[in-house]
Amino acid sequence: QLKATELPQLYQFWLYARIEHPHSYSSERYFEERLRRAFTRQSPQPSQLQRDVSEALSELGWIHCFEHVTEEGLSLDMAHPDVRHGVEVDGPNHYFKDAHTGHLSENGATRFKTRLLQGLGW
Repeated sequence: QLKATELPQLYQFWLYARIEHPHSYSSERYFEERLRRAFTRQSPQPSQLQRDVSEALSELGWIHCFEHVTEEGLSLDMAHPDVRHGVEVDGPNHYFKDAHTGHLSENGATRFKTRLLQGLGW
């Protein structure tokens, strides 16, 4: 029996499998819904940086949804859902720094979310 804290991670894998290998998975609809509910139970917590960027984009005339949640349950900081354009404001926690070169790279979680969103047409 999976713990409630493990279900959101399993949902992300299920979503990945559905996108990357659509013919190689099968699951019961109830199980899919159970995973999705566990995943979407985690409420987005926007940072002040996100709020500031959203406000600046609004002042520039880019009207958007703030903290948009896709049909699949993934959250985007800002989005135009009708055309699937999204903006993610990634602060320092989304990167790691190479100790030798000082080069910044996206961390695994950020890269995975980007891959999922792109696979869904965002």
